[in-house]
Amino acid sequence: MNGLLLFFLNIWYVTGFFFYLIYGYWSFWRTDRIRKKKGDQAADEFLRPRAEKFGRRAFTWLMMRPEIHGLDHLPKDRSFLLVCNHQSYFDIPLIMGFIEPRASFIGKKEVQSLPLMGRGLSSLGGVFIDRENPQQAVGALRKVISGLQVGKIFALFPEGTRSSDGKLGSFKKGSLRMGLMAKVPIFPVVIQGTKDVVSKGNLFIHPAKVSVHILEEILPSNFANEEELIRVVHQAIKKRLPNQPEGEIDEKSNH
Repeated sequence: MNGLLLFFLNIWYVTGFFFYLIYGYWSFWRTDRIRKKKGDQAADEFLRPRAEKFGRRAFTWLMMRPEIHGLDHLPKDRSFLLVCNHQSYFDIPLIMGFIEPRASFIGKKEVQSLPLMGRGLSSLGGVFIDRENPQQAVGALRKVISGLQVGKIFALFPEGTRSSDGKLGSFKKGSLRMGLMAKVPIFPVVIQGTKDVVSKGNLFIHPAKVSVHILEEILPSNFANEEELIRVVHQAIKKRLPNQPEGEIDEKSNH
């Protein structure tokens, strides 16, 4: 794609973003009103189709169509965890638009301050963790476990941050504890190409080939402890990514 076309594509994308910024905050306002009058389920039914459409348009407006493999692995009638590698801010729209629109996200508290995304994830039942506040982190963990036990679906990025070069980082110790405690299936999700759309520290958008592989379920009940579970999930994702470094567990606990 030549430079002039890419420039106008970015102008088009920024214009679309500001439209969705206005439309998004109207949707959140409307969601809050519905929640007060009709409850959480009605609010969720209003907002999720809009979030799914936004996720898809984040790619189609750039003339991209992600390749999704393994969707048939995901169950329709029970809770589970999506455990994903993290390359870009585009990973969240990718999951909402093409993989699992029913998912709520687990993330670090800093995400809450992001325009549109932070408020949107909160409205969709997201749980945010303050790594510097152990008491809050324990409360967040309990909230996730309670949600999983009543049939909710959560997605998380156990590396704790986006990769700057596409290589899979170490998983935070404690990041898969909720799966072990709630005893729900874990589905490793391998994301490739979103770092080429917009890399960490860069705001310039560039269309790229994006693909996702949803791997077969891993049952936490088959593992004696979280360290073993992390090792297996990390290796499952790592095998699908090229030029990967050593390392699996970050000794600094995430919870």
